Amino acid sequence: MRYILTALSLLLITCICSQKVIGQNSTGLGKLEDGFYVVLKTANDESSLQDISEGQRIITYNKEFLDPDDDQFLVIDATDFVPLSLKEKPTSEQQADKSQNFYLALNDIAKSKLEQFTTVNLYKITAIVVDGEAYTKHKIKSVIDGGYLQITQCTENTCRLLYDQFEDNVVGLPSHKDWANLQRFASKNKTLEIVKEKGNRVVFMGNSITEEWPQKSPGFIDNPSYINRGISGQTTAQMLVRFRPDVIDLKPDLVVLLAGINDIAGNTGPMSLETIANNIKSMAELAKVNGIKVILCSILPAYDFPWNPGLNPSKKVIQLNKMIQDFAKQNDMVYLDYHSEMVDERLGMKKELSRDEVHPNVKGYKIMEPLLEEAIKKALGN
Repeated sequence: MRYILTALSLLLITCICSQKVIGQNSTGLGKLEDGFYVVLKTANDESSLQDISEGQRIITYNKEFLDPDDDQFLVIDATDFVPLSLKEKPTSEQQADKSQNFYLALNDIAKSKLEQFTTVNLYKITAIVVDGEAYTKHKIKSVIDGGYLQITQCTENTCRLLYDQFEDNVVGLPSHKDWANLQRFASKNKTLEIVKEKGNRVVFMGNSITEEWPQKSPGFIDNPSYINRGISGQTTAQMLVRFRPDVIDLKPDLVVLLAGINDIAGNTGPMSLETIANNIKSMAELAKVNGIKVILCSILPAYDFPWNPGLNPSKKVIQLNKMIQDFAKQNDMVYLDYHSEMVDERLGMKKELSRDEVHPNVKGYKIMEPLLEEAIKKALGN
């Protein structure tokens, strides 16, 4: 019996090793270094492993971190690579779908490649490789001040794995201790010149729709008089907490407030429409009492949420927009109606204007921009 068990064990080890050889060594390039790579494609059989260029490598998936229907092999580009060399412990904030927005402060070894890597690969699917395994479904979203790299849709298990990997030589508290993410723009706010650029200073307060605008439509919201303070996934309650440091203290002439969709999606728990509207009203009132003019934007149409389906948000969006519009009229504030220009017959967003029927694509932003320009002129009396 002992010999039979030994033989079976050897057979099992041989099978496992052979799979690893197929996955990692088919190209003859050996094991990948720990770090960040761009995902090019997946392959589900050995024939797909042929004719791989020298700049690419194939490694196996770790199924625990991926959907069971995903393909077996991952093809990544080894020419675009940032080593996993941290100077602080990674931090993350949990999203409604239990994924994480994941922040890493890279050390001097990695910093030199950071800017080039993110510029070329913004929003591309990225693999985080640790010990020869690739954990995918992550996207490079932005470069944060001070050499921080932000990865979206990072699973809790991947974050924990990276924490464990660097437990002995990195420090830092997870960002869930900073619920409203007050630290996100803290350094930028301190270094922002008090002397205004030529023209009126405008702060954009919002969520991912605001945050992603410069990447989707470069040049428009990059106006030196414009200050982007959008944070992906945030609700009005979080924005209200950070409204003073991220808006009032910057002494703008105008704030453009686009918020509420993540509240309807339940990102920080169930919220009534009245509570959402009250948070928006509170921000507008804080701005007004501090001499800041206000544009209140309608929430964009949404038929469903990919990260939290089944909430039937379309009619809730219309109801909340009516509350916002009425408040704007009563308080002599500009109401900017994006919804009417972007809604379809289902009361969702027109599919050609969005990548996921919630977030605008380039065409969507191009519809929003002239409407916003007109609203800014109106609000500033230009």
